[in-house]
Amino acid sequence: MTETNATFLRNSMVAVCAALASGVLLRPQIASSLVARGDQRLYRASVRDSLFYYRRAMAFAPGDRAALDRYAFAAILLRDRGSLRDAVADASRYLATHPFDEDIRTDRAFALRLQGEDAQARRDFSIAGARTRDPRLLALAGYAALRAGDRRGARGLWRDALAVDRSFAPASLALARH
Repeated sequence: MTETNATFLRNSMVAVCAALASGVLLRPQIASSLVARGDQRLYRASVRDSLFYYRRAMAFAPGDRAALDRYAFAAILLRDRGSLRDAVADASRYLATHPFDEDIRTDRAFALRLQGEDAQARRDFSIAGARTRDPRLLALAGYAALRAGDRRGARGLWRDALAVDRSFAPASLALARH
């Protein structure tokens, strides 16, 4: 091998290694850029396009909370069965390692609710509502319980919402109606 060929080969190997290293090191920045692009599409009311960018961001940086949160939100807006199913699966994987992320848990609850999985939605709304002491989430858990056929459980959740905030009108109205 000539010295020129050896130099070329060495320089090529250095360039390839640098490209691979930068790809690994820049993954979060690339994912963040893709999330920003998805946000632009979402702001322009192109929800389906935004899903594409959020999904790409999650592929670049698995476990990226911002990408997952935005993906789930867009799937909920779109109400597309496949996207909702993906949002639930992705949120479930994320929650397996981040069990106290109540925003992602709430996203999953809304997606489950739209899929007609009321018992599971109730569970997520209940957990998130209890941990954050948010009467809105507890009231949503109550409605999910009612749709799942558990009137007594629903009433208990609405009472829990009122225990957090006595002036929370939706829980008072739900108790009066059901």
